[in-house]
Amino acid sequence: MAELGKKVKIRRVREPVPMIPIIPSRPKEPVREPVPVRVR
Repeated sequence: MAELGKKVKIRRVREPVPMIPIIPSRPKEPVREPVPVRVR
């Protein structure tokens, strides 16, 4: 049971970890410059 708990914790942290920094990093940069370019 200790092996299954370690594998499940690594898989859950691997998906939400890269998704959290990508969401705030993508809308922060494109929202500053691509915002006026898309409206045009």
